[in-house]
Amino acid sequence: MRVGIATDHGGFGLKEQLAVQLRDAGHEVVDFGAHELVPDDDYPVFVVPLARAVVAGKVDRGVAVCGSGVGASVCANKVKGAHAGLIEDHFSAKQGVEDDHMNILCLGGRTLGLAVVWDLVQAFLVLSNGHASMLLWSILHLTEVQAVNADYERHGKPSVSLDDIRHFRQLDSKAPGHPEYHWVSGVETTTGPLGQGVATSVGMAMAQKWLASRYNKPGYEVFDYNIYALCGDGCMMEGVASEAIQPKPTASRLVRKKSA
Repeated sequence: MRVGIATDHGGFGLKEQLAVQLRDAGHEVVDFGAHELVPDDDYPVFVVPLARAVVAGKVDRGVAVCGSGVGASVCANKVKGAHAGLIEDHFSAKQGVEDDHMNILCLGGRTLGLAVVWDLVQAFLVLSNGHASMLLWSILHLTEVQAVNADYERHGKPSVSLDDIRHFRQLDSKAPGHPEYHWVSGVETTTGPLGQGVATSVGMAMAQKWLASRYNKPGYEVFDYNIYALCGDGCMMEGVASEAIQPKPTASRLVRKKSA
């Protein structure tokens, strides 16, 4: 993974040690500074470029350090698209990625030791999003999506209530870890098998292209959205993902191949 790292004097020593461990673990480290210990430098000079690089996709994740970590998190979150969190425990380092799209880990160089920091960074960088559907349930609840199918819901009521969310991933819950179609309004596909999300996203992208070609007019681009797939290494190893992504051979290609 390509990891960006930044700090001021408050976390300089920690940043240097962490960069070594990241490289030893096989990560590519992009160092945004400070590159030397300067007692009167300040974190915005280094954290803002890091946050911008994360948002632009120039690095996959960011680690920002200052004396307490508070200033770095406040500063990074001023960059649109950056989701920075001040983390001090293992659970939050992992959960922040899975449920809250955290892409910058903020740490206190004067409050945490290297052993604890390395544990937090490892949890932050290991993406396990198979049960990250809590984000979906939260969105459906906060946007007040209404139930539309009387066969399995109370018509006109919220499709996901706060009580449903309280029973997240429990037996018979309407908010399971793997959402299922025809169970809750707002869920458009059944999930579960590795690679399925990749294949589903390809299908949704194809549908968007078809709708755009049929209905978009000059000056009236109704269908102009993007499709994103959040997936891990396991998803990309599945055959269904590769088969969905690879373009299928056309008849002309097959003819040329046979003639050759």
